Amino acid sequence: MTDELVRRLREWAVSREDCNEAAAEIDRLTAELAEAQRSANDMYAGQARLYAERDALRAALGLRTAQCDALLNHCDKDNGECGECGRIICPHKDPMHFHHDGCPSCSDEDNAALRGSASDSEVTK
Repeated sequence: MTDELVRRLREWAVSREDCNEAAAEIDRLTAELAEAQRSANDMYAGQARLYAERDALRAALGLRTAQCDALLNHCDKDNGECGECGRIICPHKDPMHFHHDGCPSCSDEDNAALRGSASDSEVTK
């Protein structure tokens, strides 16, 4: 009878230890899940901020486009090469923006970008 009792006590101790290990694993996984939930919440909040910024930029672009269209549709100075309108619309404030040969400032920027991308591709070869 004593041997049987010792065997049962050992089984109970092992099973109790297994239960403690399982409980510790459950606690660890619960904490990991909570952290994952916080990360997901942060990600969703960041995504919501990005969508709001995108929508604000789209609205600003729409307003800017409407302003440009209104300006261009109502100005017939200098056969479509109005310096005042060019200064307003050009990102570089160049009055020659609507010049028949193209805007010197925007052309310079485009050429610089092309030169930069060409030199980048030469470096990677």
